[in-house]
Amino acid sequence: MKAIINGELFIGNKFYKGKALIIKGERIVDILSDTELNSTYPGIQKIDANNNYVTPGFIDLQLNGCGGVLFNDDISLNTLEIMHKTNLKYGCTSFTPTLITTSDENIEKALNLVKNIKNKGEYGVLGLHIEGPYISLQKKGIHNPKFIRKADETMIDKIVEAGKENVTIVTLAPENTDKTVISKLNNVGINVAVGHSNATYEEVKEKETFGISLSTHLYNGMSSFGHREPGVVGAVFDSDIKAGIIADGFHCHYSAIKSAIKIMGERLYLVTDAVAPVGTDMEYFYFEGNKVYYKD
Repeated sequence: MKAIINGELFIGNKFYKGKALIIKGERIVDILSDTELNSTYPGIQKIDANNNYVTPGFIDLQLNGCGGVLFNDDISLNTLEIMHKTNLKYGCTSFTPTLITTSDENIEKALNLVKNIKNKGEYGVLGLHIEGPYISLQKKGIHNPKFIRKADETMIDKIVEAGKENVTIVTLAPENTDKTVISKLNNVGINVAVGHSNATYEEVKEKETFGISLSTHLYNGMSSFGHREPGVVGAVFDSDIKAGIIADGFHCHYSAIKSAIKIMGERLYLVTDAVAPVGTDMEYFYFEGNKVYYKD
């Protein structure tokens, strides 16, 4: 057992000073005041937080790469290890490595990689986020159009067989995907997300009942809200769907983020959608055949 002392401890809604966090192995077993520590746990090993924050680790549900690597470019344990070590520097302890639109061969490679990791926690991996290839060409963003396609039964069955232990999220465009595909994924506990979609409000609402529970980077890569055509954004607002959002002020205006918080509350969560330069001093990188500069 160990005690983390001299830190500001975050417990759900505010920070507490003068509290010690007791851990045993991988579990928190007690939180008590500094004055109680020595009498309750005499001789316990102490870790001094040096007046830093002690908080739960961040969880990132959309992470393409960091530390100079991209998951799409190198689907390997080495890539996951680099991503995890980079994440830890910024307080992110768990993540879903995100594979964007690619070939069936690469999807299978990613499935096999994650299935064969005996202790996923060692790498911070919660399971894959498969973003595409079953998306809208009109809302593809940087995704490679040559791989965009409709869901193939054989590939969907392989994803379903891998199960929620290995696949956490599948992002797809509901207007291009049969309801049976959404049901199959949902029935094994895989979270189906609407994203990179040009669907109408009605198309999302129709498919939602078959198991759409998430939305990928709200506002980005989806039909916008209009007062006569609410689109994907309107359907997400008018639902129980939870949504990730990129809060950098560039992907969407801070006012739009503020509105989403007011409408969605705790259904809204932060994602980075990060790529290779995070945690490095890279000036540019290549992403799906595009030279992308990290500048301004």
